[in-house]
Amino acid sequence: MQIRVSVANLATRITLTGTDQTYVFGIINRKALEQGDHVATGLGGGAQVTQIGKKFLEDNFGAHFPEDMEARFLIEKKHMKKVLAIFKSREASIYEIDPTREIIEELSTKELPIQSSPVLSSDEAALIKTRYIKTIIQPLGGTRRLARDIPGVSTVRVFNIFELIAEKEVFTKIINSPIIYTFTDKELRDMRSGKEVRAVDETRMGENIF
Repeated sequence: MQIRVSVANLATRITLTGTDQTYVFGIINRKALEQGDHVATGLGGGAQVTQIGKKFLEDNFGAHFPEDMEARFLIEKKHMKKVLAIFKSREASIYEIDPTREIIEELSTKELPIQSSPVLSSDEAALIKTRYIKTIIQPLGGTRRLARDIPGVSTVRVFNIFELIAEKEVFTKIINSPIIYTFTDKELRDMRSGKEVRAVDETRMGENIF
């Protein structure tokens, strides 16, 4: 039986440098918005495997990569435990463990119709520091279904969760952007317990915010 593994690096918290001022946050999801769904999800996206990592997974576990270097691939279910242990170890020779590439791209590119300009310039985005928090594995049979999912094939998702650390000017621009939504820790707990959480304008808190 084949399963699909999907690995992402996501930032879901932002802290003002040198303080304990921290927000749980999400960014409007472009693909969901195109389908009329207003949902704020973790900042970042799918990780990429390295050439070494791709060959290792192909040779040792028969992994099949439909999307070239993207860390979204098919394996036999019997290999799941060993493969997930590799990704939990966050070995840089196997795959991209730094979320900076995706974060700079999302924050410094005007991706959404509601934006008059990017959240930050590329130089400002490059000033952001990141801190790894934890790795979360969403087990097979989770409720999330995405456009890239394969009908009839269960997906196990690996989320590497990060915190952004930014100086005041950049921090303020991010949290005040019209495409960024901040949430309280209580709202986060509510969402994780199965309750639907929405902002004042009805934008939904996405399931990949941890």
